Amino acid sequence: MDLSTNFMGMKLKNPLILSSGPLTRNGEMMLKAIEAGVGAVVTETILNEVRPNVIPRLVSKGNGLQNIRLYSDFLLEDWEKEIGMIKNAGGVVIANILAHSPSEMAYLGKRVEKFGADAIELGISSPHGEGLEGIGASPEDLYEMVKRVVSSVKIPVMVKLSANVTNLPLLAKAAKNGGAKGLSAINTIRSIMGVDIETMTPLLQTYGGYSGDPIRPIGLASVATISQSVDLPISGIGGISSYKHFLEYVMLGADTCQIQTAIILKGYAVISQILTDLKVWMEKKIYFLFK
Repeated sequence: MDLSTNFMGMKLKNPLILSSGPLTRNGEMMLKAIEAGVGAVVTETILNEVRPNVIPRLVSKGNGLQNIRLYSDFLLEDWEKEIGMIKNAGGVVIANILAHSPSEMAYLGKRVEKFGADAIELGISSPHGEGLEGIGASPEDLYEMVKRVVSSVKIPVMVKLSANVTNLPLLAKAAKNGGAKGLSAINTIRSIMGVDIETMTPLLQTYGGYSGDPIRPIGLASVATISQSVDLPISGIGGISSYKHFLEYVMLGADTCQIQTAIILKGYAVISQILTDLKVWMEKKIYFLFK
């Protein structure tokens, strides 16, 4: 069973993508996922300046994970080597970038395009530390941001939307009107995993992004909302750890799906398991439909 697909004009060997996060902080880590079978990888969020990360930065409970790792700690120019490593291996790279003005975002877009990225994912919001308002919650600001980046590059631009908003349909429409070729959803959910009542301190030092199985219902609802609002390719994100979860997203409007927390908690073997199970399911469906 052939799982190859076309997403925003990119030919992928399958529709399972490694999302932006701790496992895409460098080329070697992204290469592991390519070798494990994903159809593409999304880099850790690339900025114009290095921002230090705290330790510890990950804590898990059950199938949920709180992450307070902020952004890439590589200099911008270092990403030419990291992206090149994946391109030399025949992989597809989507560069996740974040800036706080249209001109800065356009600059980052042009740089990662020059480095060899096949597409760009605009990381317009973050649940970590910073406030939730801003570009990620303003349709007007988002439109200007997307329009500026799209006019500055030739590769497809995708916008990563957050569930930490009240106007998701308007944001999806603003991204489309600005020229986005696709949308991804959702970003992690702002969270505090818990408090150690003996030391009276949070398990991690600040607000973080919650991911994993517990946020899947929110991700599914968001993808369904986006699909009903705009006609654009969608990459579903949030709590995907089995082929059933993948299919749920697809049945609600997603064209591809992004995964990471399940790999952190279960290892890279979860990639091949999802793809194998998906092929088996599809073959059974074809048999029953056409027998």
